[in-house]
Amino acid sequence: MKKQTARLVREIPASAILVSDSQDIRETLESIGIKDNGQWGCLFAIVGDGDYTAVWGCGSSVPYTFLSVASLYPNTAKYLRG
Repeated sequence: MKKQTARLVREIPASAILVSDSQDIRETLESIGIKDNGQWGCLFAIVGDGDYTAVWGCGSSVPYTFLSVASLYPNTAKYLRG
């Protein structure tokens, strides 16, 4: 799966859910077909109809607004502001 260009935490919509617990991160990644190798400190996810619609990963467990995020799951581009 090709990742889209990284953007910033501040561009992620307010409707995204912050996932910061290590077990929840692992489960989220597994559900979208990505092996958890410990590189993501937190995720941002948008859920629609019981499935993930978009998922971004941040390398830090503290998602400061100036940090970069990587698109991990399809359709994230339509949710980004800016």
